[in-house]
Amino acid sequence: MIQNAFPITTKYFDHIHTVEDKPVTVHNGLNRILTGNLREVIALYNRGINLLYTDVAKIKMIMEQEIKNTGY
Repeated sequence: MIQNAFPITTKYFDHIHTVEDKPVTVHNGLNRILTGNLREVIALYNRGINLLYTDVAKIKMIMEQEIKNTGY
């Protein structure tokens, strides 16, 4: 669900999901749809309309601080 979206970096992955030893991926068409929808929701958020359950401002602050501290 787009409302539950949150940013993530590779440092938080501990494994890749597989089926029959092959990595599970999102189909390119679905990826485009999800990315487009998320961009729209973020644009709404930036205009003051919050449809997200996550605390975007807090997560952004934490990630910016982490980048500042580690250069990650």
